[in-house]
Amino acid sequence: MLVPGFPLINAVSDMVKGYATTGITRWTVATMLSAATCGGILLATSVWNVWGWR
Repeated sequence: MLVPGFPLINAVSDMVKGYATTGITRWTVATMLSAATCGGILLATSVWNVWGWR
């Protein structure tokens, strides 16, 4: 579940097959996973002061 590509591919596949509810659900999970990953990277870089900001 750390790679959002698989749920995104499955979401598109489900939408094409006509399973709209499952496709939207998988798309939402992949979006939340991507947002959480980006937020975690930003938090970690700000905690360790990677960019040199004060």
